Amino acid sequence: MKSLTRREVRSIDRIAIEELGVAGVVLMENAGRGAA
Repeated sequence: MKSLTRREVRSIDRIAIEELGVAGVVLMENAGRGAA
């Protein structure tokens, strides 16, 4: 599994929000679930 840089993660988040219409709060909820 490849670790992503901060820049890569921010870019992926931006694409998810702006281009795919995913709410930022959904991204944060999923990240929290994955970290638990």
